[in-house]
Amino acid sequence: MTLVLSLHRRLSFLVTVCCVLTEIHGVNSALYESIADEFESIIENNGFSINHGKMVMDKAEQCGYSGDGNYGIYEIPTAPNEFTVDLNTACEHRFGPTEAVVFMCQTPPSEAEYFSYTHFLSTKIHLGRSKKIEASLSDSINPINVNVLSKSDDSKDSFGKDIAIITTASQETLNIVKAALIEAGVPDGVINYQVISADVVDIGLSKGSDSIGFIHHVIGLDEQSGYLNDRSVYLDDPKCTVVRLTPGVGESRSGVQAYKPFPPSERAPNGSGDDEDYLRRPLNKVERSIKTSIIAKYQTVNAATVSQAKDPESCISKFKPCSGDNSDAITFTNFPGMPYHTNSFYILYGVNHVQTGFATVQTISVNDMGGNLLGMVNVNAELIGSASAYPNVEDNDELFAVMITRDCRGSDFCLEISPSIGEDRSKYGPLTFSEDIILNPNTGTAPSEKEILVFRVLYGKFLGGALPRSIN
Repeated sequence: MTLVLSLHRRLSFLVTVCCVLTEIHGVNSALYESIADEFESIIENNGFSINHGKMVMDKAEQCGYSGDGNYGIYEIPTAPNEFTVDLNTACEHRFGPTEAVVFMCQTPPSEAEYFSYTHFLSTKIHLGRSKKIEASLSDSINPINVNVLSKSDDSKDSFGKDIAIITTASQETLNIVKAALIEAGVPDGVINYQVISADVVDIGLSKGSDSIGFIHHVIGLDEQSGYLNDRSVYLDDPKCTVVRLTPGVGESRSGVQAYKPFPPSERAPNGSGDDEDYLRRPLNKVERSIKTSIIAKYQTVNAATVSQAKDPESCISKFKPCSGDNSDAITFTNFPGMPYHTNSFYILYGVNHVQTGFATVQTISVNDMGGNLLGMVNVNAELIGSASAYPNVEDNDELFAVMITRDCRGSDFCLEISPSIGEDRSKYGPLTFSEDIILNPNTGTAPSEKEILVFRVLYGKFLGGALPRSIN
């Protein structure tokens, strides 16, 4: 099985609006359509104005989000008196302390492998200037911790279900909005919460206030996964409703005058109490088999595989970028620093964390020195049996090995990467590798880096410039 992947990028730009109330029209979710009239009547009687937005997929690159799967962003109307000159309102907004954002949709279809909904502190004012932070404000909502109806112990039962998410900084506002949703007919069991703490975020609509962003992530519905019918239905138009509720209109104003802030969100622990150390010796055996089965000159890769885990609380307190952290995922990177010549190859090998029960999804990404994604492989979907393709390695689905080279010539478990960055020497520049390990099904968070074995990289050159033979 030769894995020949290419990168499909889509880049769209939204028109930035400022200082006026702007409605963003789209197709409402079926859940919102069923309760819209009554819900909006109740909300208006509680002193809120209602402004409609939507969620759109495959436009998140303009907000700095890319990688495995697909990303959705909320298109949210700008509120009166919201200062937006220093914001990209396609990606972020400032919110008043008693405002709320309500999201309604169906979770992705069951063919997907993973989804999440995360809200971020997007920018924070530091020394008089707006600084990008992009730190999550709570654990992501995912298939394990999401509130949906008829949810069994199987996390796949969370897919294709109605969901509502309330985001606000005010406990009073949350109580009002939740009561309105339930009175209008939304089941309590589908309502989820993403709170904003005034202890963490400088809340307000003015220039000196922080901004908030929202990201939806789904894996398993892109073109390479084969679910083209579902892609056209969900990724092209997920039919999600986003409404911004702003206090200050209506006959009854008493319900939204009180402001009781939330404390910082508590994070779920990510340790399971188990580990993968039992696979250390079998993994060493895979390395020995690779070196004895492929006629090549091997060079030591000195670069270690390192964790890219971010601590959002530390990012916020120290005004450092968190790059859109996600409590469901942990990323490891390896930069061997070796030139990628025509006879060069890399072999990445490690543990299939899905098979060991430490992950729901695991991907390996290949990037050039400029950060451009050159290829990606889903370990559990595409590399089962890959380690045992090498001699004297027992059949073990818990291990994987994949070759990276320019021409696989029919070799199994080989990913062809042929950068074409002009005719200069840059096309022979080193490659970088990333391993994303997502959602331990036993904890509902990312696996603990202390409990798993990270991937390794072996670099070599085929002797005499020879191209690889089939390893079977």
